[in-house]
Amino acid sequence: MADYDIEKVKRLSKAPKTDYFKNPNKKQKQKKQKKKTTTSFWDVPSQYTTDDNSDLNYDYLELEKKLKVATKQWGVENISKQIIELIKNYYHKFKQDNPNNNNFTLLETFYPLAETALKKGYQQTQNVLPPLPQDIKKLILATYSQSIEKLKVWRENKLSQIQEETTEKTVEPPPVEKLSKDISNLMIEQGIYLEEQKVHHPIINTKR
Repeated sequence: MADYDIEKVKRLSKAPKTDYFKNPNKKQKQKKQKKKTTTSFWDVPSQYTTDDNSDLNYDYLELEKKLKVATKQWGVENISKQIIELIKNYYHKFKQDNPNNNNFTLLETFYPLAETALKKGYQQTQNVLPPLPQDIKKLILATYSQSIEKLKVWRENKLSQIQEETTEKTVEPPPVEKLSKDISNLMIEQGIYLEEQKVHHPIINTKR
């Protein structure tokens, strides 16, 4: 997969700052925020996927409609599916590199590393993309959360198919760094698309 499109990222980063990103009451809000215990939006991806707390959930499909996202290409569902397909490809290569190990050992070794790569890919996405409006952050966050859920389902399905063997040998770990970068590439491309869309659709929530 191609590396980050640095020129696009630079162009977005150097774009003139308009009122879209400014908040005239910033100082006043900052003072109020100091009185509260706050957590970074990016640091708590699970807060928007908590099943037992409706206040922390949101409908990303409605948000995609609001932002007029081309969902078949850049929607949360499609990008998260692409991420899982990418992980499956890495798993297939991982099995080929470790032919003498049983499937259960391979899966249980690969799964936590895939989770780590997914988390790192999400973090890398935040570091590469310029500051984004809250609605776009939510969609990228939803992509991450949906990918985590799909990864769990994939593991459960694989476990149900596996007949555990008794022989366990040393397993060569998959390339977590490369997988995390490939995952990040997908979400960065999604973020660039959504960032460019805001120019045409100023309805995007600018709350930060």
